[in-house]
Amino acid sequence: MLEGADELLLVEFQPKGSDLLATLVLVTSRGLTFNDFPAKCEAGSSCWREGDGGVINARDFHLVGAFRISTGYEFAIAWDRPEGQSTILIESGVFRERADWYRYWAR
Repeated sequence: MLEGADELLLVEFQPKGSDLLATLVLVTSRGLTFNDFPAKCEAGSSCWREGDGGVINARDFHLVGAFRISTGYEFAIAWDRPEGQSTILIESGVFRERADWYRYWAR
């Protein structure tokens, strides 16, 4: 897929009370880099996105594009949910979110 990149993973950690954490992990020969998605949630309510029921699913994430930059890669990743889609631009060298777009759809 990407030269020097082995995998792009979504990992969900065990909740600690109402605190939730999921992270995108880029696995390369140089190590691991992370982009965290923390959330606060009460049982059965929306946590990461409206209407998610406290569930985050790797099937809702789509790699739209990958671009080589001086520090590694930038990834455009779309995140689908029932009410719409967010697209985030993440820089892999520090794996930080650089931009976020949202579009709403009614179904």
